[in-house]
Amino acid sequence: MSLGLTALGLVPKNTVSRIAGHFSRSQVSRAVIPWFVKKYAIDLDEAQVPEGGFDTLHDLFTRPLKAGRRPTADVQLVSPADGKVARCGVVDDGLLVQAKGKDYSMSELLGEACARGEDQAKYAYATIYLAPTDYHRLHSPADLLVESVYAVPGTLWPVNPMSVNGVDRLFCINERATLRCRTADGYRVWVVLVGATIVGGIRLAFEPSYGSNLPSRSTTERYVYEQPIELKAGDPLGHFEFGSTAVMIWDRELGCADHELNAPIRVGEALV
Repeated sequence: MSLGLTALGLVPKNTVSRIAGHFSRSQVSRAVIPWFVKKYAIDLDEAQVPEGGFDTLHDLFTRPLKAGRRPTADVQLVSPADGKVARCGVVDDGLLVQAKGKDYSMSELLGEACARGEDQAKYAYATIYLAPTDYHRLHSPADLLVESVYAVPGTLWPVNPMSVNGVDRLFCINERATLRCRTADGYRVWVVLVGATIVGGIRLAFEPSYGSNLPSRSTTERYVYEQPIELKAGDPLGHFEFGSTAVMIWDRELGCADHELNAPIRVGEALV
């Protein structure tokens, strides 16, 4: 681990993220919006900007798009987010690739959301990294039935390339919301929203009671739906409050992802 990451390991990242979240929701944060938009070259022409502009940084981070800006491709599975395809492939011997020379376990990532006896050889995956410049809302990657959500506590390491290359099992130790779903045709799909430094905030469009980076959460909390939540491809799924990573794992019968490393992708574009 690099000296920078070693030093970051000493920082109370969850607490810092809560403080940053309070600031981003404050009226004081409005003063830095022009700087932030310029630094990260954010395209506001495609966003729904309130008359008079955004009141807070939080409003900018979670901005909605104008209608019709992300059409949904007519394929089995589309991207749930704007970002870059950091990694993709097939689950090999129960492992996913985090970075060159670094793997992590599908079972550890999914935890209770991965039923015992799952044939892990039958799944494919993609990791989508959202930078601060990106649109932060996520959308359903298919016609889905959300069966359950697992709120997994953890730390909040950054998910930028330095951390992904330097921190072992990063996505398994960071806080995350794991959605266990199936398609309308019965194929298994998981969507994992991974928190990160500053991004203490993960929200779910269909579960307003869910909250992230809560000091009181020390064990996994479960939201199990006797009547699964029905989502159409492109429906709102949730949002990050700065930028982070989404990991998707799905039945290979739906197809496999074959994108170049760090290829850009947008909501609704073909993932498989």
